[in-house]
Amino acid sequence: MILILLLLCYFSEGNLVSSNISCSGGCTCKPHLAVCIPTAPSKDLRIFEKSLASIARHVVDASSIWVVSRRDQAIDAAIERVNARQYSDRPKAQWLNENEHFAFNYTWVRNALEARISNKKTAAKSYTYFVGWYLQQLIKLYCGRTIDRVLKLQIPVDTLVIDSDLVFFQDTPFIERATISSGGRCMATYRYAFSRE
Repeated sequence: MILILLLLCYFSEGNLVSSNISCSGGCTCKPHLAVCIPTAPSKDLRIFEKSLASIARHVVDASSIWVVSRRDQAIDAAIERVNARQYSDRPKAQWLNENEHFAFNYTWVRNALEARISNKKTAAKSYTYFVGWYLQQLIKLYCGRTIDRVLKLQIPVDTLVIDSDLVFFQDTPFIERATISSGGRCMATYRYAFSRE
């Protein structure tokens, strides 16, 4: 599998500077792609900062980066360290509290699973892991809608959800082209980052 890398560059004062949008197929407008990174501090912290730094540096089409987790000092510190780095025209990461901005939480998911399990004694041992997993899947599904609501957007942004243990090593574009719709909205066509060619 070959990683397709199409990085458009422009010259600025004689230096080669990467643009913050790839649009390998052409763009007539600048699309907005919000990146959502759900993370569990107790599980993902070891690799989280490397992942966040690689997203800030190498996801070339990102217009905003959102870290979704419960309040944790180590997550706050990692976001602060990554934001202190200079990644030219890349957006800074922002934190989104999963307990304040989502209509569900760990307790809600646990209660929903308990209600479905008939044998409560064996359930306590078996479903504990799945509570966090189901919670993270729900966060991934609702992340875009939540970002729109937090920003009070009339027109929703497109959202790219990235696991917090994924690390990018090269610039990776996700937008193929963007055009203005009849309603005046910038509509993006997305590409696959990987190809079997």
